[in-house]
Amino acid sequence: MHIRIKPSMTSRITTRSVAAAAILLASVPLAGCTAGDAPSQAKAVTRDTVDRDVRAAVRKAGLDPAKGRTTSTPNGNAHPSAVDWFAVLDTPQAEQALPKIGAELERLGWRAEPVDTFPLSYEKSDWSLVGRSVTEADAVTLAPGESLLTLSVTDFGP
Repeated sequence: MHIRIKPSMTSRITTRSVAAAAILLASVPLAGCTAGDAPSQAKAVTRDTVDRDVRAAVRKAGLDPAKGRTTSTPNGNAHPSAVDWFAVLDTPQAEQALPKIGAELERLGWRAEPVDTFPLSYEKSDWSLVGRSVTEADAVTLAPGESLLTLSVTDFGP
């Protein structure tokens, strides 16, 4: 059995249904938008924050950040969307440092984002960090038993 509905009645039913759905959705708080969620919202991640995180992770791994090098501050001007740190270390020291650096990055709020060719791969906000230790490098002559430990962070934001 079919019930015939006038076209004007159909539009009123549709309008009322849409209005009811809008009211229902408006009454449900969105995740991250309630007053209780305000402290958990991440503050803006700046280049300085990323640089501090990298130095803290390197320090936590038992390495001196001042003994490493960077290419992200050419002529003393910090590159606004890049941070890096690299150092030539004894291979065992470099290999032991990687998991410690990763653990400290996670403690500092970085999220693991696995990339096959990098043992360290993390993200925080729009920043992406990759790191590894290599025993052969094109740009640096390494002696037997030495490794080049590199951390490179790039802002892929808008």
